[in-house]
Amino acid sequence: MKLRKALLLSFSIVALALLGACSAMAKMDQTKSLTITTPNYEKLPDGTYRGAYDGGLVIAEVAVTIHAENIKSVELLRHDHGRGAEAEKIVDSIVEAQSLEVDVISGATVSSKAILKAAENALRAEN
Repeated sequence: MKLRKALLLSFSIVALALLGACSAMAKMDQTKSLTITTPNYEKLPDGTYRGAYDGGLVIAEVAVTIHAENIKSVELLRHDHGRGAEAEKIVDSIVEAQSLEVDVISGATVSSKAILKAAENALRAEN
């Protein structure tokens, strides 16, 4: 009886882990295929706008500072990324291009998209 309960518990744990992994992979695929657009930030008052995106295994939170109708900085407040640390340099590309429509970092596509979507969400936020 104890063995049966232990096997049932082990099976349940494995099933839940597999279900979680499948869900995380689906969310990563969804993040990879996101379309990013640049909101009309020129009409935003000067200030710092926060945005976030939860892509499952990849989470990004940013603070975008607007001054004189320009993107002055993009600060990465949080980036849970697995192997996508290289994507963090995309914030410099955003400022340089004054746009979110920049190339993703090769090898860190999901993290790049998560950071870009967080910035898009910040610029769309009603602050």
